[in-house]
Amino acid sequence: MSRNLAWMFVAIVVLVVFLPTIISGLRTARLHRHGLALPPKPHQDLRRPETHAWYLLTEILLRDPEKVAEGRRQGDLRQRLGDEIDKNRSVFLGHQGSTPAMEALYEETLLEVLAAGDEALL
Repeated sequence: MSRNLAWMFVAIVVLVVFLPTIISGLRTARLHRHGLALPPKPHQDLRRPETHAWYLLTEILLRDPEKVAEGRRQGDLRQRLGDEIDKNRSVFLGHQGSTPAMEALYEETLLEVLAAGDEALL
């Protein structure tokens, strides 16, 4: 009995330690299949607006890599992902404050994360 408990404990520890890495690898592989990559994270501090915007927009990239890749090919990201972009903008501005500076920051991050810096793709 104690031998089985020891193995169960080892299995749980391995899952807890390695599962996030495995999941991250699967997400990255899914992005690479569509010719996409995660942009570099702007800052580690989650309280910073830049990081908040990055996480919200990266969520779209991770959730719908097919739509992002197709939107980049067709140059219609804003039209194709408009609902998701607007929903995340509302969340961002709700937390950071609806100011022109925060609007500009969100748009700048949108350009970096989803359009890979190319305004023509939006």
